[in-house]
Amino acid sequence: TLGVGDLLPQNTTFVSSENCTTDGSKLTWSITVPAEETATVSYTVKVNEDVQPGQYIESIGASVGGVAVKCPDIYVGTTLTDAQHVRNLLLSHFSPA
Repeated sequence: TLGVGDLLPQNTTFVSSENCTTDGSKLTWSITVPAEETATVSYTVKVNEDVQPGQYIESIGASVGGVAVKCPDIYVGTTLTDAQHVRNLLLSHFSPA
């Protein structure tokens, strides 16, 4: 069993993750990875409304098996309102081919 952890990046709000335990801004997973295999953990966050295009969301505090790792920072190119997200989702799923 391997412990994986991360701290929720600043300027974000946790949305969801499979098999994740949350304690405030601390996210943890306990996973079993067979020899010669790989595993992936991920989580979804919402970028807070006060974040401006051009800012970066920095990954902080990530670890795998107690060893610190650095995940890539995420560049915020455009921020959308919830209504824009819904509109874009509807357009992408229901637009004629």
